[in-house]
Amino acid sequence: STYPVEEIRKELPAQIAYPDLSEDILSRILASLIFQRETVWGKTTRRVFYNEQLPNLVLRMREVIGKLDEGKRLVVITRHDPDHSVLSHMERTTMLIWVDEAGLNLVLGEIRQELPHNDILERQDWLSILPVSMKRAYNDLSLAPGPYTFKTIRGFKHNTWAIFPLDQLASLPAVPPHNRAGDEEKPVKTEEKKEAKKEEMPVDSEDKPATDASPPSAKESEPAALKKE
Repeated sequence: STYPVEEIRKELPAQIAYPDLSEDILSRILASLIFQRETVWGKTTRRVFYNEQLPNLVLRMREVIGKLDEGKRLVVITRHDPDHSVLSHMERTTMLIWVDEAGLNLVLGEIRQELPHNDILERQDWLSILPVSMKRAYNDLSLAPGPYTFKTIRGFKHNTWAIFPLDQLASLPAVPPHNRAGDEEKPVKTEEKKEAKKEEMPVDSEDKPATDASPPSAKESEPAALKKE
């Protein structure tokens, strides 16, 4: 079937050619994404991408975007093990990217979704994902406010659809030197640490049918899989 569906396509501005996106600008775009997840323990806040993911990810994105026609969207599937330990798990993130008259559109599907270990599955299995929804975000996920606007679809804000104005990409904040999100772990003086602890919040993290599957338990950051839609 055609993606996106007709009712969504009617609300989208015309697609235009991709601008020349340097690795630095792509890094700034991805580093600016901070998400919030509702859990039984409360709301947790984290960056979508780790600093160590960015060099390889933006390199491959730049290579593929340079070959895309203006009518094409880019599907990105990436997984990463942030802890590199025997007990840690891969986390998978999926997103859809394109450029239209409103700016650079980035729609997130799964965000740092923990995947169980499975040594039997082949590489292709972790690439089998549910389509990134252009109708709505997952109920427990949202992006925090940032240097972008949120897309409104059928009168409702899509909480994981960010639009970056093209004329503001060069002025995006630099990639922070750490993986913390905003006020997640501000350094405090020794004498203030006990008092500050009281205020700390818990911090975590064309319609195409697909079957969700778990990846193998490799212990290194997995290169992103890039697809053209």
